[in-house]
Parts: sequence; structure tokens; C-alpha cells
Amino acid sequence: MLIFLDTEFTDFVNTSLISIGLVSEDGQEFYAESAEVDYAKCSDFTREVVVPMLGADQSAILKRDVLAEKLREWLDQFSSSDIVVFTHPLDASLLLQAVAGNPSVQMQYLSGVILGSAEYDAARNETFAGDRPQHHALTDAHAMRNGYLAYQKARLLASSYLMED
Repeated sequence: MLIFLDTEFTDFVNTSLISIGLVSEDGQEFYAESAEVDYAKCSDFTREVVVPMLGADQSAILKRDVLAEKLREWLDQFSSSDIVVFTHPLDASLLLQAVAGNPSVQMQYLSGVILGSAEYDAARNETFAGDRPQHHALTDAHAMRNGYLAYQKARLLASSYLMED
């Protein structure tokens, strides 16, 4: 099973976790926000776009040790053959920092072939409709999942069409 990961962070230089979202292929989700963010270290983009979306769920705002414990517990439901996929190396790095060590699952970059497909892009972009804006870690993880599932469906349809010929 794949688990789709996205994070939001302060900036690319002084990188600290702000929020983390994970969604499994079968739709299970995890979301948390760090209670220990130094907002003075945030980039202008992060302050303008990401920060206003935070705090909607007060129970998701966790101290570092509690976030690590809850994240490890959530990841422990998966087997060592399950794979966390991400689209940016910082996401993987921040996940490792958040769990304070190695998660119980494998980690892998989501292939550029999938990311560049029309099916992936269309389904991903549909996720951001309505009240689900881009650059929210959980919404972005859902968008990755939706894009991947659309890509897989298109590949399956294409292969079954080719088999009919």
C-alpha cells in the first residue's frame, strides 16, 4: 500500500515543520500541526499562504513529542512493505525528524512519470476545488492520492484496451 505524504514548513533555509499530512491508498489519514513553530522564521509565502490555513482543528496542534508519538502510532498500523511516497525531498526529511527516527515503513520519491501525467494533474487539481485549498498538508496529500489513483486507473484502462486488440 502507498501512503501519500505532504508537509508545510517555515522556509527552504531555516526549515522547520509546520504541518504534516498523510493519506493511505485506502483513505486513512493523519494530520498534525506543530505547536512549536517560530513564525518569525517563515518565508513571506508561508506567512501569506500557509499560516492562515492553520488552527482550524485545535486538537491537531501538538507539541513535538506528542506529534512524534501519534505519528509513530499511526504509521505502525502499516507493514514494512508499505511505502510512503512524497514529491519533495524535504517532505521525507521532515517526516523522519517528526517521528524522531525511522518510520516503520519504506519511503520513496513519487515517480516523475506519474507526476507529469495528464490524469494525475487533472485529479490532483480537482481536489483543490471548494474549501480544500492547495498548500494545506492534508489536502495536498489527498491531492497526491487522487492523482495517483487516476493515473493508475488510466494505465489499467489503457492496458485492458491494448489486450483487446
